[in-house]
Amino acid sequence: MRTLTGQTKAELGDIAAVLFCSRSSVYRTVRAFRQGSLGWEYDDQGRLMPPGRTTVLLPTLRRSLLALLKVAPR
Repeated sequence: MRTLTGQTKAELGDIAAVLFCSRSSVYRTVRAFRQGSLGWEYDDQGRLMPPGRTTVLLPTLRRSLLALLKVAPR
């Protein structure tokens, strides 16, 4: 059985595994892309361009994330 995105559920599971996310996240992303709400735009030559970064991390959150990245996994 094919999904709205044209793939089988197993294929979406494979996509989700490669992207390290849930299958529902894949569904949400595809839906948002089709609705044009991801912020992606086309340039003059027709290439798909990613949105500019708009999120700025607060200094305390940035320090915490950097500290977590430096810690060895358990």
